[in-house]
Amino acid sequence: MNKDMRYITILIIGISLIGTISFVNNFDNIDTAFNENVTLGDKAYKKEIYIDAIEYYGEASKSNPSNIDVKIKLADSYLKLGNNSQFESILKNIINSNEENETAYLKLAQYYERNGNFQQAYKTILDAKGVINSKKINTLFESYKSFYQVVGAYVEDVTQWRGGYLPIRKGETWGLMNNTGSIIVDSIYKEIGCFSYEERVTPVFDGSLWHYIDESGYKKLVGDHVYSYLGNFTSGYAPACYNDKYGWIDRSFNEYRMEYDYTTPFCNGVAAVKRGEKWALVNEELKQITKFKFDEIVLDENGFCANTKSIFVKEKGKYYLIGIDGKRIEKLKFDDVRAFNGNQYAAVKKGDKWGYIDTAGKLAIKYQYEDARSFANGVAGYKDNGVWGVIDQNNDVILEPMFDDVKTMNSNGILIIKNGEIWQCIQLYAFMNYD
Repeated sequence: MNKDMRYITILIIGISLIGTISFVNNFDNIDTAFNENVTLGDKAYKKEIYIDAIEYYGEASKSNPSNIDVKIKLADSYLKLGNNSQFESILKNIINSNEENETAYLKLAQYYERNGNFQQAYKTILDAKGVINSKKINTLFESYKSFYQVVGAYVEDVTQWRGGYLPIRKGETWGLMNNTGSIIVDSIYKEIGCFSYEERVTPVFDGSLWHYIDESGYKKLVGDHVYSYLGNFTSGYAPACYNDKYGWIDRSFNEYRMEYDYTTPFCNGVAAVKRGEKWALVNEELKQITKFKFDEIVLDENGFCANTKSIFVKEKGKYYLIGIDGKRIEKLKFDDVRAFNGNQYAAVKKGDKWGYIDTAGKLAIKYQYEDARSFANGVAGYKDNGVWGVIDQNNDVILEPMFDDVKTMNSNGILIIKNGEIWQCIQLYAFMNYD
């Protein structure tokens, strides 16, 4: 290497060293400034001088944007000053950029809880649970299962949810509530049935005539006869009574098998029929599946016997299960029962205690309650010491006993409860449809 080249090499190395030293010094300066601002911010926060804390934490965050701890301190300072929107914004940005930050989720959820926004508190912890396996998150999630708000109007009586709608009584007349708790049909009818999601109509009795109305309350289907009863349309048929005999009608009011003392709507391909004091099952071809031998075929509050493929019947003073083919499912017998709601557990009684069975007739929750309702959409009412609470299918308590009665819950988390003589709807946030 010649002399000139050695000089050039030495020069390049020198420049590099100067650059490195300069970079290190700048880094050290940034680090020092960050630490100083955090220290000053902590002192200001401790003294409750939050406006200064915001300034110092803000500068620290600018010099080190990746530091989550200082951003949380900045958010807390804004909250202390009453700037809730900034507090929320900072924590949401942390969550969006770093989904696994436990502290941000917890602070945001508890902030919502303190401010009475229980729905948002639950939603925040639900989101956290999806990305973080944390004892604190799980504990808070379990505690939030009991969060609810009152929705809809107070009413004097209800049946149960079907097709997203609920028949309700105010005073002496009936109307219809939708699955958000809003009354969509005013209480003006003497009687009302449940909503048919097939035909999009509801049977009503106005005091002189049975007919059908649509979801807006407008008269929709009216027969030529004056029927003494009209039921819910399913599988193309609706139960009807004319001249004291029950059978079925289709949408055009053609009549079928008007020969029984009672008929129910079809569900899962079968309906219950009564002749004299005995009951039987018929299929959608209007043919008998069983003999008239049952003392009772158990119906739900909307008059359906087969919300699942398992049906409760009563014979010789005891209840047992049969399938929609009429064949017995299980040898177990019960002293009292509540109809199934879909494929969820049904309430059954032995002796003086109630428990739950599955659709195969197997005991799912042991006999332990004073009274019980069948499960619907993941929860059921149970009675203990004279008052009603709510459990989930793991037999975990969702709501401690505090109500005078509890009925079914819909798919949007709206549960029917009773206090005194009044029924009302409450919405359980843990069971809301968040889609």
